[in-house]
Amino acid sequence: REAGVPRAAIVDQFGDLPGLIAALVDREAHSAMSLLLQGIAELPADADLVQAEVGIVLAMVQAAAAAPASWRILLNPAVGDPPELHHRTAAGRALAREHVRKILIERLPAGSGADPHLSAHIHQLAGEELVRLHIHDPRLYPIERIVRQVEALAGSLRDATQAEPA
Repeated sequence: REAGVPRAAIVDQFGDLPGLIAALVDREAHSAMSLLLQGIAELPADADLVQAEVGIVLAMVQAAAAAPASWRILLNPAVGDPPELHHRTAAGRALAREHVRKILIERLPAGSGADPHLSAHIHQLAGEELVRLHIHDPRLYPIERIVRQVEALAGSLRDATQAEPA
């Protein structure tokens, strides 16, 4: 109403409210994910597990800093938000998790016992929470603090997979 756009024009363009919401979520997800995928693509091919994990989280933090509104929507959908928002964000997170899983598969030693699929879930959740903390309070959770934590998390996975079986 405030923009003077007639409801009929919105219905013609998007079909209905869920269509409008889907278009808005897609726009925000594209903004957020394109920056993240660009950062992941810049990871050196010879990066070890720790370097790759740090690179992924740094890419997330940088993408969130470049498009904070998009990332807030995607990382913090509210319970009462439209179902389409939840479906679209879940699909985007699944795509990101698949990228993380592939990176882990390439870097986890064969026969290490670590499950790349479960590790991808754990590392994605940890990375998302670290980004949420940084977005919410960058002074309390500066990038340097986040990087140290990611190094510790990834280092513990690396060390556990390289340990000799007893």
